[in-house]
Formats: sequence, C-alpha cells, structure tokens
Amino acid sequence: QDCVARWGGEEFLFILPQTTAHNAYVFAEKIKHQLQNHLFHSNDDEFTITVSMGIAQLDKKKSIDEVIHNADKYLYQAKNSGRNAIFPKY
Repeated sequence: QDCVARWGGEEFLFILPQTTAHNAYVFAEKIKHQLQNHLFHSNDDEFTITVSMGIAQLDKKKSIDEVIHNADKYLYQAKNSGRNAIFPKY
C-alpha cells in the first residue's frame, strides 16, 4: 500500500511499494507539473509554488535507513540546483 507522511518541517516521504525508481520519477514529474502550474490563493495574494524531490529505490542490499538517507541526499541536490527539480533523473 502506498503511503505519504510528513517528514520534518517542509518534507514529505512517499513510499511506493512495487514501484521502480523510473516510475517514481514519472509520478514525481506529474506532481511537480501540477503544482508549478497551479495558482494558489491566500487572502488577497496569488502565488505559485515549487517542489524539489529526491528519489531512492529500496533493494535487498540496503536498509530502509540507507534508502531514506539517499533520498534526502538527492533532495538537497535538487534544492541546490535551483529548486523545482527531481534528482536523480531517470
């Protein structure tokens, strides 16, 4: 079963069982596209938002902690690249 959880201040963790890193990248691109093209409203303000994501795939050689650490590392690469990015590219 897929799971989404808040992971820190502005970070969310998506767990997508039975999903390859490539398919997770496709999913992440869809989320990014929807968010960057949506106009948000708050009081009298209008604004858009960006999203940066890191993707890591669990395999038998890595613990869940290692995978989360790798996803976090990729997230910071995405943020440092100018934001609104997904790392690594698949």
